[in-house]
Amino acid sequence: DNAANITSKNENLPLFEIALKECISLEISESARNEYSAVIAEWQDINEAKIKSIKVGSGENIYKMQISQPKNDNEAFKKAQAKLNELQKGGLNGRCELIGREIRAGGKLKIKDINMDNYEFSIKSVSHSFNDQAYIISVEFES
Repeated sequence: DNAANITSKNENLPLFEIALKECISLEISESARNEYSAVIAEWQDINEAKIKSIKVGSGENIYKMQISQPKNDNEAFKKAQAKLNELQKGGLNGRCELIGREIRAGGKLKIKDINMDNYEFSIKSVSHSFNDQAYIISVEFES
């Protein structure tokens, strides 16, 4: 009987655990669907020595976020658009950056030491960047 071999859809997904102290940055937000209608992403342009921003969406309920300097305006737009999509989805959403770890999109994530030790998030995306000092990964997750 093959019925005995059926497992839950998420049971075989890889689980990645990180501790709060491993995070360079951690942002978790709770949102109700359609609470925000626009996002403004701001960053410090080190070449022009001024604050720049880009707005995605329209309306008066605006979520403001700080981002690291993007390579171009399109990258900033994509980050703001992703945040707006995330906020309009509702639930818990987050992002963290940490020094090189093997974490893959599609898996589950547990973050220890944040009073959510038993909470598992779904990993939406993982991006990698390298600089002179370190290998950094950025992880986007949701509930």
